[in-house]
Amino acid sequence: MRGSENAPDGRAPVDGVIKYKATHVFEPLPATPELLEALAALDDARTFLHRAGFIGVDATGTGYGNLSVRLPSAADAPSFLISGSGTGKEPVLGAAGYCRVLACDADANTVISAGPVRASSESMSHDAVYRANSSIRFVAHAHHAELFAALLRENGPRTPASVAYGTPEMARAVVSLVRAAGTADGLFVSAGHADGLFSYGADLGRTVNALVEVYKRCCGKPMSLYHYISGGSLL
Repeated sequence: MRGSENAPDGRAPVDGVIKYKATHVFEPLPATPELLEALAALDDARTFLHRAGFIGVDATGTGYGNLSVRLPSAADAPSFLISGSGTGKEPVLGAAGYCRVLACDADANTVISAGPVRASSESMSHDAVYRANSSIRFVAHAHHAELFAALLRENGPRTPASVAYGTPEMARAVVSLVRAAGTADGLFVSAGHADGLFSYGADLGRTVNALVEVYKRCCGKPMSLYHYISGGSLL
């Protein structure tokens, strides 16, 4: 896992590297029926996004894209289940590819997590979306060069180009953007993170299909909608 805050030679971190200070406990996910049902639904949606090209690995082998669901927690201290760091290559993850993010502190640049895999480098951005609106239940982070460029041309919602991914500054920019939108469903571009997009919503299907619909509209190409499986009480 590429988890240091800087590259070994002191250069600024590159995309795909965890930039926050991580405290992680390696352990199995809780085998509760509710969490296992939620995980199955989330993994099904992630597989759809992987096959559609929104999640994967780039030419350098660096993984991109992740998906999360809010777990029962306080509105101002969300916890969530998220696909793990370094999992972009696999179309299907199963329980071994997810962890729980238990706490994030943007000011301290820290993330506390537990599970069989370390948390995604974008965990603080997911946390920021959940903090911005307690009605939001799902967050998807995708990469797509064509759609990214099209949305920038449209001057759609975005975080500043000067703000790098996975940083406290990004978390603060996301909170501000999502709160200003004032809805539980939305999509924005992370302009400082090449090809990066975020979709969020109160419903898993709408969160995933927001990416599909905007792709069809902006890129003028067909793509099937996602029909998601039930995920029990957590969904």
